[in-house]
Amino acid sequence: MLKMLLKRPMVRPLLVWITGILLQTSCQIEPYSVLFLIFSLTGILFSWYSAGKQSGKSLFSGRAIWGIHLVLLLLFLSVQFTCLHQKRQEINLLPAGVFLQAENIRDKALSSIEKLAVPDDQKAVLATITLGYRQALPKEVRNRFALTGTAHILAVSGMHVAIAYGFLSFVFALFPLKHKLSFLIYLLSLCLIWAYVLLTGYTPSAVRAGCMISLYLTGREWVKHTDGYNTLAAAAFCMLVVRPLYLFDIGFQLSFIAVFFILYLEPLLKIPLQTKNPLFSIPVTWITIACAAQAGVTLLSIYYFGYTTLLFIFTAIPVSLLITFLLPVSLIWMVLPEWVPGCHFLQQGVEWLLHSLCEITDRFSRIESGHVLIRLSRGEVIAGYLI
Repeated sequence: MLKMLLKRPMVRPLLVWITGILLQTSCQIEPYSVLFLIFSLTGILFSWYSAGKQSGKSLFSGRAIWGIHLVLLLLFLSVQFTCLHQKRQEINLLPAGVFLQAENIRDKALSSIEKLAVPDDQKAVLATITLGYRQALPKEVRNRFALTGTAHILAVSGMHVAIAYGFLSFVFALFPLKHKLSFLIYLLSLCLIWAYVLLTGYTPSAVRAGCMISLYLTGREWVKHTDGYNTLAAAAFCMLVVRPLYLFDIGFQLSFIAVFFILYLEPLLKIPLQTKNPLFSIPVTWITIACAAQAGVTLLSIYYFGYTTLLFIFTAIPVSLLITFLLPVSLIWMVLPEWVPGCHFLQQGVEWLLHSLCEITDRFSRIESGHVLIRLSRGEVIAGYLI
């Protein structure tokens, strides 16, 4: 696995950047980090001078030496960026007016949700799933989803952004001559995806998903080839450059490790279950993705929350199916004015899908033997992942 990862060019700078973050947060080495810069620049100048003296040798012939210089330079930048964010806990890259406008749009969408003929706790679930608005979500409802292994749908994450992008792709595919408009569709997709990420509160999981889809779309548009591991590493690197303290966010850790295990384990789990029948292949894909993600996050979930669930294998298919339809239908219904023909039927569809989703989680959460209470230390979690 290590060889496989190191072949990806973004993995090495990511590991170096994480090392700098850990050094600064644990040892506060910022006053001494200038030594990294001095050694790096001195080494670069010396290598440049030596290469100029030796005829017939390329400046970059000493690849390992130049790699060390770049590692030291990255460590210096990582420590400095982390120190800056420790002093200023939150740095907004976007103007305050952008966030204010996003909040106004979200408030209008929340007022639409209030019109639904469903209980208040179900309205809160829809607001959380679609807009990332968790303030009105009761604690017992959160526990219900956690006990059934479906708590991930309550945080706007890769699944939500991927569904939104999938719906956009379906709409754009209806356009004739779409190959001639590919660049315009690429730009429009990026704008709409990041508008949705901003609308949902700019959470780490949503930003990670936005970064990954942006890199995927860019690679497909310009390079015509993308690699899942490299895209994941690039997304993590971009996020940690902008906000190094994301590394210690629970949502950041869970979302990245879940995606990594989906990339690594899901193809292996699918091998004995391969089928060409779409009626079986789609449910099999949902199950293998759920199992791979659960295998990845189980140890970390136990460490943070003290329990793990055994019910995800039964709830994965119905919940995935319902959320796949609920999210786009809800967003369309929120955007459309009430006078548009068919808006009433969309509202009824949202109510039925939402009620079905909550009913499934409620019924499965009543199974008393569905979860296991357990405690693990940090060392045991690290050892478990290494094994």
